[in-house]
Amino acid sequence: MSALNAVTGDKKMNHIETDICIVGGGPGGAFLGYMLAKDGIRCHIIEKAEDFNRDFRGESLSPDARKLLENNGFKEFMDDHGYLESKCLHLFEDNKSLMKFEFDTRYVIEFPQPALLEGIVSKAKELDSFNIMMGTGCQDLIIEDDVIVGVVVSDRNKVKTEIRSKLVVAADGRYSKLRKKVGIEPVITKTDRDVLWISLKRPEGWFEETRIKLSKNKHLIVLPTYPNNLRIGCNIPSGGYKKFREGGVENLKQFIIELEPALEQIVNEQIKDWKDVALLDIFIAHVDQWSRDGFALMGDSAHTITPMMGQGIKHALFDAEKLHQTIVKCLSEKPESIIMSEDLQEYQMTRKKETDFISRLQSRQEKLFQFSTPMKTLLRRTMYRTVNKLGFLKHAMVRRVYFSQYPGSQTPSDH
Repeated sequence: MSALNAVTGDKKMNHIETDICIVGGGPGGAFLGYMLAKDGIRCHIIEKAEDFNRDFRGESLSPDARKLLENNGFKEFMDDHGYLESKCLHLFEDNKSLMKFEFDTRYVIEFPQPALLEGIVSKAKELDSFNIMMGTGCQDLIIEDDVIVGVVVSDRNKVKTEIRSKLVVAADGRYSKLRKKVGIEPVITKTDRDVLWISLKRPEGWFEETRIKLSKNKHLIVLPTYPNNLRIGCNIPSGGYKKFREGGVENLKQFIIELEPALEQIVNEQIKDWKDVALLDIFIAHVDQWSRDGFALMGDSAHTITPMMGQGIKHALFDAEKLHQTIVKCLSEKPESIIMSEDLQEYQMTRKKETDFISRLQSRQEKLFQFSTPMKTLLRRTMYRTVNKLGFLKHAMVRRVYFSQYPGSQTPSDH
């Protein structure tokens, strides 16, 4: 484990004392920082990027995640900015409808992640307890007597700062460096696919739904995004990008058109080369222990899930909510003490139950999507069509995936 001993007295290094140090300024880290500062808890967010312009990051907010943000003061901001409502998740095979998850009036919304981050951070900056250091990377942890007591960071000018805190929160994503530094090894399950993402201008009158198009073991995600784009995910065999690209950009265009013929015109008009295509390797990861003394994981660093069903931001936000509650409780009882691993067990237990559920569900869907033989694809069609006909079962699945985390976000038929 790489770690630093105390560097107090080093005149070349700046020194900061804070309550909570959050490494990573994504949706979960930013939201946690805001909620802590709102309660007067001093926090510093360390974000290596210079700004929040992030291409091909998650933008989907499930109804319960949307409700969580609204109830914490962001309804007016989201309404003023604008967003796109996705009214259902629609699954097809060979261009024939298999299953349709409808959201009644509390829809999934597509909200640009850069704007969401700017909105959260702008509101948080109004609070004296909130601090964010952009363009700053975490260099190391400070460990004393096996307890993590802070971090050393370096800004764009290579000026180092020692930040001491009562808890370091690793919100640094699916490839978390801090997770590795503390010796927490994730269990990684690689899927059989990677995704090529590309954004195109949305045709006039396009469907207000997220579409998943299947054909044997090929599948395509077509996701309307705000204000007027389509985000298209082409699922290719894991590790197969080089071979796929050897077929030229025509190979990419043909893949999309084969699965979604309605996109033929805009695909031929808008896709000219590979420069706007982003590759995302898909895997599921989890860890058995989310904390050490003075240290906690959250978001993708604790549980990496796939893009399926747009669950990533939701679970980061609800991690933040539960971790915030835990921190407030700890600091109210022992305001001067380091937050220890034993104090974080309820946070892990509560959140891990939910993230394990969605990981298992995604793993099952991943396996179904890889079916290619006539017998297996028949089985898949039969299963999805059966679920589609059983309204009570479909409704229960929608509630469990999209509405489970917030009692106030039920579908109208619940009332």
